Amino acid sequence: MKTVILTFNPNGTYHCHGLPGAALPLYIDGLRQAGCHTCPEFARCTMSSWSKDAAGITDLEALEAASKELGFEWVKAGSARGWGGALRPAPYVIRIAKAKFDIAVTPSKDGQTYELATDWHGNWMAQHVGDKYGKLLQHYGVHKAGNYARKMGKIVTRTFIPQSNTVKLHITGY
Repeated sequence: MKTVILTFNPNGTYHCHGLPGAALPLYIDGLRQAGCHTCPEFARCTMSSWSKDAAGITDLEALEAASKELGFEWVKAGSARGWGGALRPAPYVIRIAKAKFDIAVTPSKDGQTYELATDWHGNWMAQHVGDKYGKLLQHYGVHKAGNYARKMGKIVTRTFIPQSNTVKLHITGY
């Protein structure tokens, strides 16, 4: 039985440690690949089609779990707070109590994905969700990959590496 290791970085990028040709076809939207071109398995990698678009969220369950894990509140049909008391209505809002602003989660024009919108004024949001949502996307990727692997009957364990602020998923069952 082989174990695949995925590393999710605090800036929202990810990389794998060489996938077998028959690895799970995981598609983690909103994340950017890092270092794949140097991987010996790159030509056969089933993850090479992952979206690199940070606005391409497809799994609201994973986004909600990531938000809650970071200590944020998930609100349905709310308004995100912005600079000067501005409110932006959205079907979903990630409410960040310690920040002055929130994140609006809205469907994109294609109707298949969701976009994240926030007011980046000052440094409040970056402190909580990372630059360009990196920390939030890191946790989103962990939940999306973990949920998918568990649905496929795989065993998933997670390790946090404090020195690099990365999260490694060990997916066993190949």
